[in-house]
Amino acid sequence: MTYLFFAWLASIVYGLEVVIGKITSSRTVTNPWLFNFVWSLFIIILILPFALINHVGFPQITWNLFWTAFYYALANIFYIISLQLMDVTAMGPLFNFRTVFSVILGVVMLKETLTPWNAVLIGVIVLFGIVVTIDEKLKLKAFFRVGILIMMIFLMALALMGVYTNLAIAENGFWKTTLWSMIFAQGMFLVTAPLFWKDLLKTKVQKYSGLFYMSLASAGGTLAANQAYASNVGISSTILSLPFSMIFTIIISVINPKIMEHHTAKIYVIRIFAAAVMLIAALQLSK
Repeated sequence: MTYLFFAWLASIVYGLEVVIGKITSSRTVTNPWLFNFVWSLFIIILILPFALINHVGFPQITWNLFWTAFYYALANIFYIISLQLMDVTAMGPLFNFRTVFSVILGVVMLKETLTPWNAVLIGVIVLFGIVVTIDEKLKLKAFFRVGILIMMIFLMALALMGVYTNLAIAENGFWKTTLWSMIFAQGMFLVTAPLFWKDLLKTKVQKYSGLFYMSLASAGGTLAANQAYASNVGISSTILSLPFSMIFTIIISVINPKIMEHHTAKIYVIRIFAAAVMLIAALQLSK
């Protein structure tokens, strides 16, 4: 199977993950630090059997593995906070900024050239990224708020994780990089324990069911995404930016508006159009 298959699989599964995460973070586990710690722990537990079957051992400790773990940890934290602050139909298309950050990182870290056409495409993504966040008030200033800033930090961390994952896999292989970067990141999450340990003791086990299902999606998406990154970073990042979460959310809002966000058809049309333009520009940018 080519990296394209794994990239598409990861993109669809991650779309489901966003929807499940949004519902869970707003209804059952509202403490973002507790959410992140338990969610990440579940992912490790789910991935561990696959890693053991593939005879995973102790990794070679390298800076690339460390930075993979660090940016994984950073991305997870800001991802959960973004989920709580943003509409999924606005959040999904903004994943195209990941391609922008990947190109910028290529210029800064790998000394790649930024062509005038690439600069235009980046401008298009930024412009329609502003458009995709508008709400019923039809004010573009909706883009300039804390939730968007946190989302941008998350996407930058995700782009950096993609770069270092590719390098770490070349040094340690797929399974060692996947498993140990998560284990190291989990150790980093212990720093946030004072922010969630009281809620951990009070939260009933049943409330973690949503996190478990989200972890299933996360584990499957991570395995598929890392497999794609091992062969190609740019195109894989673009496919992973496809707004499947937006599609799933709109379907749910039509079936049952009480479960998630609900906007007028006009807003959804605007967001879908902006998302399509951003995607086309991101695909061109990744070539």
